[in-house]
Amino acid sequence: MKRIFSLMALVILVMMLNSCGWKIDGMDRLDEVYPPAVDGDCEGDCGVDPDGDTDVTEIELEDVEGDTLAGVWAMKMSLNGTMSPIGVPWKINLTNLFIVNIDEDESQMSLTFCDQITKIDGSGGLGETEIPAALQTTMEDYPIEIALPGDQSVSATTVAWTWGINLEDPQNDDISAVTVDDERIFDQDKDGNPGVTMTVKAPGGQRYMVRRAVWNLSEGTLSDDKQLLEGTLQFQVDEIAVGATSDMLMTVAPITSDTEGNTYALRRIAGIELEDGDVDGDEEDETLVDGDDDTEVAEDAEEGESKSVRFKDGSAITCDQLKAQYQQLFTK
Repeated sequence: MKRIFSLMALVILVMMLNSCGWKIDGMDRLDEVYPPAVDGDCEGDCGVDPDGDTDVTEIELEDVEGDTLAGVWAMKMSLNGTMSPIGVPWKINLTNLFIVNIDEDESQMSLTFCDQITKIDGSGGLGETEIPAALQTTMEDYPIEIALPGDQSVSATTVAWTWGINLEDPQNDDISAVTVDDERIFDQDKDGNPGVTMTVKAPGGQRYMVRRAVWNLSEGTLSDDKQLLEGTLQFQVDEIAVGATSDMLMTVAPITSDTEGNTYALRRIAGIELEDGDVDGDEEDETLVDGDDDTEVAEDAEEGESKSVRFKDGSAITCDQLKAQYQQLFTK
């Protein structure tokens, strides 16, 4: 216990010393460019208590028949690396969770962000972050679009994902010298602060930042039963603080990617409803009946057995469900 407290004191001291480069008028300039929000000023979803009691329905895992990737998938991306905020390398794992929709002709998959879970070994919790509800909500309006070849495969590709900043060339534009005055920064989560707001667990507070992640995805491998799609990746993450609730949170330690062990996996959740009433091209002996929770169930006309689940409004899975059940989902 003494070691953890000593480590915490050392990290806080180092972060405070490192943050001295942020001039004393930095917070004043931040308040000038982005006036602090007051009660009633926040636009959109101002946040939900993440520890509030929520009745989360269990995800229904149905094998979806057919010869296409079209439909709804859950995605887990596991990124491993190191960071050295005090000169000693700490292992860090970032788990990204997405809901993925693949269109009918398999030309594109759209990733909707649900959460990022940060774990840092040996830090005693220092530096770990949480995604505020407002940021998760606003990310629904900024899906990641990835082109597909249309042949039941995911090709190797490079994807750039930005938070809180508009870049002409998202993969290559230099953001190392970004400041709060940069005209490319925008208040993406609409909370009155520049860029996006990230909650830092320890030392506690909020960091206003811009972020870019670049993923080099390998070609995906589809399982024999066509329910799981897996691949590997390399990644680079650039994070720049443009404000914070305290000076010590202005220091962001860079993450160095491990060369192995970075993976992505997509678990099929539901098929897509086609115009002719088929599910993923499976045409024989199926009729539509109404189901619960805004679903439609395709049943065998003769046997009356449920064959697969289709969703009228795309609500095959919610972010709340994925966050609560992703570990079980990707071990089945």
